[in-house]
Amino acid sequence: MPEMKWKWVLLLALSAVAPFMYGNIQGYWALLLVPAVQLLSVSGKAPLAIVMVIMNLLGALIVATILSVPLGYVAKDRPYLFGALLSLAPLLFLLWLLLEDGWNAPGLLGVVRIAEYLSIVVAFVAMARLGAYLRTVKEGVA
Repeated sequence: MPEMKWKWVLLLALSAVAPFMYGNIQGYWALLLVPAVQLLSVSGKAPLAIVMVIMNLLGALIVATILSVPLGYVAKDRPYLFGALLSLAPLLFLLWLLLEDGWNAPGLLGVVRIAEYLSIVVAFVAMARLGAYLRTVKEGVA
């Protein structure tokens, strides 16, 4: 029973940190957008949107690796549940930040935002599963 309690305490602690970490890492990651676009010689709206979606996914993977792998390691029985619950913190932060237009952004910007929302959930769940897998491997070896 006490082990189960620590999973939820860790989830709450990481959920409190997740929006700030996500905002900072994605903010600094966005600074690399212009050099990445220049390096790849991207021109046009659609290729630029694709580069933005890829960079959003990579930023979400960085944050999820830092936050969700340890949670999945601790909560190896239900990593999908804990990963999905942890992904709600940065997701709600983004929806609150973009409250005035949220899902109703015009054109490609709406596609980029929806892809960012989906990448957060996918990255957090996948990295929680990776943490559970690493614990299973460690216990299998020991």
